[in-house]
Amino acid sequence: MILDFDLDLFKHRLAETVAWCVPRFSMDDLENCLRTPPIYPKGYMCYDDMNEIERFADIVFAKRANAISIDTIENIQDSLLGGRLLILDFRRATDDGTSRPETHGFINGCDISAWDSWVYLGVEIGREDLYLISWIPPEILHMVDSAIHYNATECIQWVDNADFGFGFLDLLRS
Repeated sequence: MILDFDLDLFKHRLAETVAWCVPRFSMDDLENCLRTPPIYPKGYMCYDDMNEIERFADIVFAKRANAISIDTIENIQDSLLGGRLLILDFRRATDDGTSRPETHGFINGCDISAWDSWVYLGVEIGREDLYLISWIPPEILHMVDSAIHYNATECIQWVDNADFGFGFLDLLRS
């Protein structure tokens, strides 16, 4: 778990995430195309055990890092390849299921995106609020827009206009 935002680590993981996801993404199977093994221990990921999500994220990040050798990117916007960054604020999240049908399962009923798309999981110091940043492929931006629109708790937002009050967001917007 990262207890303070590390921009260099973020940029490196973003480069890995995009390189990993682009060849695996498929509109034919949005629910599973970016959920490669290891399979989540309970089958369906929700936030009933945040420590378990943290352990699983570490596995996902390590597996991807071992499989892909890529340099850290310099410019975040250029590296998105037309995609966008989505942030999930876990303290606002519920398991109401509204995001799942809007994204055909890419985001599950607990508002958690497919784990291959995860870029960064952290806790902002001083707030102790857990957040998850994911890369969303350009092909499904309209679906995620719809999920954001219908999400009653506003727990998922685009990084470039999120109003969660996390201090590091300005670093990502510049």
